[in-house]
Amino acid sequence: MRIIAGKFKGRRLKTPKTSAIRPTIDRVKESVFRILQNQITNAKFLDLCAGSGSIGLEAISRGAESVTFVDRHSDAIQLIRCNLHLCGLDTKIHQIQLRKSSVQKAIKVLGNKSESYDLIYFDPPYDSRIYEGSLRLISENQLLSRSGLICVECSQTNKKIVEVLQLGVGDLRPYNQKCYGDTMLFFYKLEDKS
Repeated sequence: MRIIAGKFKGRRLKTPKTSAIRPTIDRVKESVFRILQNQITNAKFLDLCAGSGSIGLEAISRGAESVTFVDRHSDAIQLIRCNLHLCGLDTKIHQIQLRKSSVQKAIKVLGNKSESYDLIYFDPPYDSRIYEGSLRLISENQLLSRSGLICVECSQTNKKIVEVLQLGVGDLRPYNQKCYGDTMLFFYKLEDKS
């Protein structure tokens, strides 16, 4: 696992030793950042179900202003800390936050602090049942800035989730989707209310 582009290009990252953490494959990561490339510079980036941290680290490498990593697993938080260290990044110096929390709790806490993000990446375990509820909370807590984008990663074999994601949730409207083998990516913007 490596960083694909930017100031940390080619940097090798530590991989998880547990099957509970499933890193996004490089081909999918490349596609995500090709689509987000015009929005990444100086963006506030939220990495939900961050796992190894490779997506958030890619965002930092490509010029994101700040990144908040959220994962409920202690192993994942330790792995993210290790990968930050491998890149020479320090949460005390750089605008980086680590939150050991469930996604839904983190969304509520961040919403209560009136945080908003330009880019949100959401990659829960493929068999998870938190997709719709978490997106609804993101919408209700106004975590996405007006011109912000959300990317959601899921398995195309989970037809029920795919159907929900194709329709949108709350005021989040899908505007693009991509498929790479078993992996599907859905991209959302806020509904234009004008």
